[in-house]
Amino acid sequence: MTCKNCGMEISVERQAAVPGEQWCKDCIEKAGDVEPIRGVMLWHHKTAPELYIGPGTDEILNGQRRGPHAQLGLGSKNSPVVVKSLQTFNLSSSLNLKDRPEPPSTLEPAVFHPSRCHPERPRVTPKGHCMECALLWYQQYQRHR
Repeated sequence: MTCKNCGMEISVERQAAVPGEQWCKDCIEKAGDVEPIRGVMLWHHKTAPELYIGPGTDEILNGQRRGPHAQLGLGSKNSPVVVKSLQTFNLSSSLNLKDRPEPPSTLEPAVFHPSRCHPERPRVTPKGHCMECALLWYQQYQRHR
């Protein structure tokens, strides 16, 4: 089957994907009548992203954009989203991170929950024991088994 606009052959894959199509992919894109199909990775779960391909990806990207690893549209490298992220990356790579102050070597807990056996030590078990008492209890538990 040939394109009615330019006369080029329409690929078999396109005919299978869009039955009855009379124009080739290039002519459709040049006409601008059809929104280009883009894909977006949706990270609703930390280890199981979904790939959504279809209309409305720009609205999804705007609503789901978080952090430096935000979801980028799966389009060309000239996409405004990709260009902006590359500009941000280039800006951050020019910062001198060696001049940052060193973090304190000892970190104090934000909330200190005293143990019920030794109030000066932190609680580490649900029953409220400190680490030493919890290890003692566990050793005794292992002997009685």
